[in-house]
Amino acid sequence: MTLESGHFLRRRPDPARLEAYGFQKRDGVYRLTKEFMDGFRAELIVSREGEVSGRVLDSETGEEYLPLRAVEACGAFVGEVRAAYGAFLDEIAAACFVTAPFLSPQADRLQVALAERFGDVPDFPFEKCPGYGVFRFPESGKWYGLIMAIPRARLEKGAPEEPVEIVNLKIAPEDREKLLEKDGIYPCYHMNRAHWVSVALDGRLPDEEILALLAASRALVAKGAGSRAGESGSTGPASWIVPANPLQYDVETGFWANGGRLDWTQTARVRPGDEVFIYLGAPISSVQFGCVVLAADLPDPERPGKKRMTIECRAVFPIGRFTMSWLRRGGVKSVRSARHLPVPLAEKLRAAAAKSGWQKAPGGRKRQ
Repeated sequence: MTLESGHFLRRRPDPARLEAYGFQKRDGVYRLTKEFMDGFRAELIVSREGEVSGRVLDSETGEEYLPLRAVEACGAFVGEVRAAYGAFLDEIAAACFVTAPFLSPQADRLQVALAERFGDVPDFPFEKCPGYGVFRFPESGKWYGLIMAIPRARLEKGAPEEPVEIVNLKIAPEDREKLLEKDGIYPCYHMNRAHWVSVALDGRLPDEEILALLAASRALVAKGAGSRAGESGSTGPASWIVPANPLQYDVETGFWANGGRLDWTQTARVRPGDEVFIYLGAPISSVQFGCVVLAADLPDPERPGKKRMTIECRAVFPIGRFTMSWLRRGGVKSVRSARHLPVPLAEKLRAAAAKSGWQKAPGGRKRQ
């Protein structure tokens, strides 16, 4: 780990913010030169991969101030320069970077892909290891993926102690030996090695291959869960929760204006007949609508390559009844995109809707 990288853990650069701060883009990388302290100049580079490197120069001589990085240099003045440079790096991190859930860009890309494909988002259940993210099959709550950062030496003897992010995922035992022949796949760290492997998220394996392994792991975990697993399993109706921003769109008015139906952005493997419960964000912060999917995988004329679905409102719940706190108690930590609802929560919402018959009322809804 370099002096710079420690200030940008779980941070990703925002190009617009970099340019607003004063970074100049040349040859695909961002560069900044800025005076700091009294008589020193920092030169920073943000690479295409988002990694930050830098030099500290003496403004008078133009030579690099080498004591900054010398472990044995521990005088008061060196400490003052290090502190000032560190404060400058922290300022850059706050002004030009956004917080990311994981250390590696590949892990971040995978969690976005899983949310788009299945509606699954990670939770972070380990208080002492807040960066360890768990992906669960929603109907059972069982893990099918665990992303964590460990010293590389725990995977490869003689390797450096620098951290590497890995994902543990479930496999069919008969596939184990063939998988372990691939560069970047290892006997599982800290889990059953007969049924799990660890995959390094350092770019050696492409995103598509790791995503396929995660999908297979999810299908293995889902066996017997009694709900659609995405790639395999039951094809029965699934229950989803999707977010909406009430400050940007009045969902209820939209339903009334369209006979109780709406075309909605589709970001998961939704199918006709599935249930969709709409969670309205702040300031409402509760589940308000219960819907049924009438059509899915419709082309989006405004966004080529994207999909839409048609939903019909069947119930409207009182504001404040099914809040975020209620969802958290049932295992839903956040609603940032479409995701499966745990069975107990879906059953309670369905029961609340069923009090009035769970059927379309005039205007396309039943108020609970």
